[in-house]
Amino acid sequence: MLKNKAKIELKCLFILFAVLSVNLLLFSLYTIISGNYQNTNIAINLAFLILPLACIYFLTSKQVLILLTPFGWFLISTSIFYGFGPLLYSFGNEGTIEYTNYTYEINQAELYRVNMLVSVNILVILATYVLSLAFFKYPGRDGIWNQLYLSLKERHINILISTSRFLMLLGIPIHFFLIVPQAIGMTNWVIPGVIQYIGVAIYGALITLYLLKDKFFIAKLQFYFILISLVITGLISLSKTLLFLGPITIGIAFILKGAQIRRLVTLGGVAFLVFMFISPIIMFARILNDDTSSFQLEASMLGDIVNTVSDNSITDNVNALSGTQFWWTRLNYASQQSFAISEYDKGNSGKSLSDVVWIIVPRAIYPDKPMLSKIGNEFNESFDGNYSSAASPTFIIEGYWNFGWIGLILCGLFLGLMFYCWRIYCDWLFSNFKFQYLPIWFSGLLMGIFQDGWLIINCLGVLIIIFITHYFIKVSFQIYKEIYSIIRN
Repeated sequence: MLKNKAKIELKCLFILFAVLSVNLLLFSLYTIISGNYQNTNIAINLAFLILPLACIYFLTSKQVLILLTPFGWFLISTSIFYGFGPLLYSFGNEGTIEYTNYTYEINQAELYRVNMLVSVNILVILATYVLSLAFFKYPGRDGIWNQLYLSLKERHINILISTSRFLMLLGIPIHFFLIVPQAIGMTNWVIPGVIQYIGVAIYGALITLYLLKDKFFIAKLQFYFILISLVITGLISLSKTLLFLGPITIGIAFILKGAQIRRLVTLGGVAFLVFMFISPIIMFARILNDDTSSFQLEASMLGDIVNTVSDNSITDNVNALSGTQFWWTRLNYASQQSFAISEYDKGNSGKSLSDVVWIIVPRAIYPDKPMLSKIGNEFNESFDGNYSSAASPTFIIEGYWNFGWIGLILCGLFLGLMFYCWRIYCDWLFSNFKFQYLPIWFSGLLMGIFQDGWLIINCLGVLIIIFITHYFIKVSFQIYKEIYSIIRN
């Protein structure tokens, strides 16, 4: 049974690879013959929109838990960012296209080049992941399939109770008293990366509490209190990331509790509608505050902002209020990608990957260590002249921006192997019921979900931080169990 499900996953991913490859090849030949770039772009983007989601839907319906792995979420974000996003150039309204092209205009031929390079990179990632999964054996590789319907036996309930308390002790103080105050501008603290990743424990607590809430009333109260608090702080901080981590976490909990695929699709649809509504609100709030990179917003402003957006009473400040589908522009990275490709082709290659030597050097040892996080600001300044905001060409194109085709292929190989290593970690975690490590696992999901980061900062550098965090949690959880055992006795 387990081997059959592993085979189902491999066959489905192989079919996805084959169909995407054939689609790219056929429509590229069509473009060479006809010179029509737009139809080819539409075909490539529709393939990336439909096929990865169909693969996810099929595997989930067959009880294959691909959504418990970062690679599953990578396929979803690929569908959104490289399928749905670029379709705005063909199906967006006039205001949306003008708004998108205002900073950096691209034509259909340039969009085709973006689609071609993105396709090649994703195919390399997909091939690397599938081949690794097929040929590299490791203990417990199929154990994750046992966890679709979580068996809440007495032993498991006790583990969930203990783990949820531990995760709340870690996550609540860090998230609400360090991370959120920094996000809303109340403090200028520089929070170390290890502390930030430990703070992700709050979302792990949400998962364990969701699994317990139907059995214990106190768990239900704790679950809804934390969830509502996360939504409120996400609104106040004007952070879509903080807002949507909640629904993503609940979706994961649905899967662990054996929810039907229809319920997951409904949750995804609701989250998308909320995203459409909230994007112009957050954009308008940022403009009111006149600072897109470090802003403050009082909670009392939110009602006025919602009313203003709903009434369309101010249209000069936000294009979204005058008909522009602003939410769609937030899902499109073709402009930044095309800019990066053009820069390399003109001889202005990127330098972001040359900073790899600095990720192992602690700033405490070398205070003059370059600020690696400034690469996003520097890229955005080159892109649209605004240093106060940050942007990236995404993981997918960063390799090409630095080293051309060689960089594109090598980065694809690295990302495919990285997702495979995360798969091993996920299998180990769920097979052995190690829910105290949910913050580490959740950090892996974020790598798959948010592709608009940087390979050195958000992948390699994060892996080092995650390694340290893993062992911190290991020691802390053991101390917690011993203290709790002493208190109980």
